[in-house]
Amino acid sequence: MKKLLFLLLLAGGSCVALSQSQEIEQLKLDLEKLAQMKRMLQSMYDGYNTLSKGYNQVILKTKDNFDLHKNYLDQLLQVAPAIRNYPVIQSIIGNQTTLVSESIAAYGNYLKSGLFSVAELGSIKGSFDRIQSVISKKISQLNLVLTPGTLRMSDQERIRSIDRIDKDVGDALATVRALVKEQDAIAAVRGQQKRDNNAMRAWYGFKQ
Repeated sequence: MKKLLFLLLLAGGSCVALSQSQEIEQLKLDLEKLAQMKRMLQSMYDGYNTLSKGYNQVILKTKDNFDLHKNYLDQLLQVAPAIRNYPVIQSIIGNQTTLVSESIAAYGNYLKSGLFSVAELGSIKGSFDRIQSVISKKISQLNLVLTPGTLRMSDQERIRSIDRIDKDVGDALATVRALVKEQDAIAAVRGQQKRDNNAMRAWYGFKQ
């Protein structure tokens, strides 16, 4: 009986020892899992911090680039005093004024001369009007180039635009003068013919 009791106690002790051993192993596993989770959380936290810092740096760099480009673009909207005082501008204005005044004077002379038909006068006036319309658009372009806050252009681009306008206005003035010269030649021939006819009529006693 004692022997049986001893065996039962021994078996019970072994079971308790085995149970405690299993609990210890499970505790070790749980502690290891907890450590792994902490490492994972730390890694995620570190990754988030790295990502957040990188994102903030990108935002700051993007903002700096935006501010830099904005300042540059805003400067392009300004017109430097040297551009506004560019001597070619006075040349453009002077040529435009001359073109208009010479066109008006020439057409007035043709109208009073009586040497041109109504159709011819209409054609001449139409040519003058078309040229003046083109020049008016060129002057509008010049105003845009010289008006701050209107066009984004560098100083060099504004100079090139002004030079092109100057050339166009100069070419238009040359065209008007060529047209006037041509019509003046026609008027001179017709005027001489008219005088010759009047002289012949007077010579032969015909009434004027």
